[in-house]
Amino acid sequence: MTQARSYPDGVVMNISRRRIHLPVVDAPTVIDDPECIWCGRLRSKHASPVDLGDGTTMVPACETVNGGGRYPGDRPVRLETRPTIRPLGHRLHLASRMSPRDAEGIAGSLGQPSKMPGAAYGLDAFRCRVGSRLADDPASTCHGCYAKKNFYRTWRPAIVARERREAGIHHPYWVEAMICLIRNYVDSGGEASFRWHDSGDLHGSWHLAAICAVAEATPDVRHWIPTREYEDVVAYLHAGGRIPSNLAVRLSAHYVGKAAEVPPEIAHLPTSTTHRKGDPPPVKRKGAIVCHAIDADVNMCGGCRACWDGRVTNVSYRMH
Repeated sequence: MTQARSYPDGVVMNISRRRIHLPVVDAPTVIDDPECIWCGRLRSKHASPVDLGDGTTMVPACETVNGGGRYPGDRPVRLETRPTIRPLGHRLHLASRMSPRDAEGIAGSLGQPSKMPGAAYGLDAFRCRVGSRLADDPASTCHGCYAKKNFYRTWRPAIVARERREAGIHHPYWVEAMICLIRNYVDSGGEASFRWHDSGDLHGSWHLAAICAVAEATPDVRHWIPTREYEDVVAYLHAGGRIPSNLAVRLSAHYVGKAAEVPPEIAHLPTSTTHRKGDPPPVKRKGAIVCHAIDADVNMCGGCRACWDGRVTNVSYRMH
């Protein structure tokens, strides 16, 4: 392509444009935005602190618990902080001031298991206390745990998501963040049936207290939590804790083909068991059922919500 260019003395020259190819060089990478060594996010991607209107602000769990990844080398030891259980009205007020993005910055994301309706919140199965002791016993229900193998162990997005949640449960505003996330999910058309710990388990009675606080603040949502941490449930009730009517705390049996052997203080709570193909369910009492999801073509719950119903005294699952 030729372009005419005029000069002050009246001379006109035709100048041909040339494509100039510059050499490719390896420019040094400047790291101005380091990753958080706990969750792997860029620190700039952490949610910004949000004014809660009461003189306090909330920041993501990694910022609060682990210094936002400022520490070099190995991951720091997690501080044993705990969520704050505020009065119900205060809980609802603070949750309403959060955006879903802010809430996710605190608590991490919700999961949605393909088998089940609604959302779920899974933690790291390698941090289960009772489950870790049972894992080496071939007779236990935790032997060959699905949440310790396959993509649970190798797929980085899933690993990072659980790390965020593990940090999040120690955040002082975790309860309000979970209320915000669950409310947003349901208000956006999601199923009002929430599953706690499709992987992982309770970390203490304080953890159960926080989950009960979330359930109490979302009364139109059915909640279900299976647990083998019987002592945490006992400690919570002994301390005066109350389990909301919309939360089914289902005590999981430790061994295949056997009923759950639970302390007498919590014998009134619903349970779950497992049995092998061809064997009868280990519990036969009024209100007990057998889960038939595995018999369906797609191994899904379909229209059944028995696990979320505390009136169902025992659910027995057939081993895969």
